[in-house]
Amino acid sequence: EAALRKWIEVHAYCRILYGDDSVEVARALFHLATSYLRLHRIELAVTRFHEAAQKADDAGPAGLPHKPVMWEGVAVCFTKLGKYPEAQEALDQAFQAAAFAGVEVSPSLLVAKAELLCSQEKFEQGLEALISALEKSTDPGQQSRIKSGLCKIRISQINVLQRMHNDLQPTLSYARKVKSDFTDISSLDSSQLVKLRRLNDDIAEMSAKQEKLLAAMRNAASNVVEWLYGLPG
Repeated sequence: EAALRKWIEVHAYCRILYGDDSVEVARALFHLATSYLRLHRIELAVTRFHEAAQKADDAGPAGLPHKPVMWEGVAVCFTKLGKYPEAQEALDQAFQAAAFAGVEVSPSLLVAKAELLCSQEKFEQGLEALISALEKSTDPGQQSRIKSGLCKIRISQINVLQRMHNDLQPTLSYARKVKSDFTDISSLDSSQLVKLRRLNDDIAEMSAKQEKLLAAMRNAASNVVEWLYGLPG
């Protein structure tokens, strides 16, 4: 709340000192929006981020480098509100603004992209965005947060894979039990032999699925160990 009050005052002073169509006013609005976001007042935050982007636009060439992070803020807000099409549109604006201003895409913008993708359960694409963010980042604190995000995604995937593995087990166990009842193959007629072959195929298919799921879990766990502890998986 103290930071919020401070930026409300700064915004007012910037309007007096520099005029409404200034970079200073745009930056003050950005920090004001960030304060609202940290207080979880998302609707107010997205309004202020929009205003900040508009003021940066009004400021002309001086405002261009500031527009990507302002549209990034809009995207973060819409993601938190579950408004994914609006979040994607804001992200597109942020990437376009970066290209137009000739500035490099920031790690935080890639993190915002990853958050949107993961919110839509597009985990692999989210991981790619976070890995790109990690490669770009030079700030140890930010790197630590990105690695934490990477681990959370992989752990979520491990849980999903574990459930899928467990869901297969009762069916596979029953199929193996049924197969064990065929003790004397020589006594089976042709229709029973066809059923047995199909049963064997089903058991092989389910076993292969379980092996793939286990391999995927091991790979994900290896990533977690590498990102969390800096050890090779």
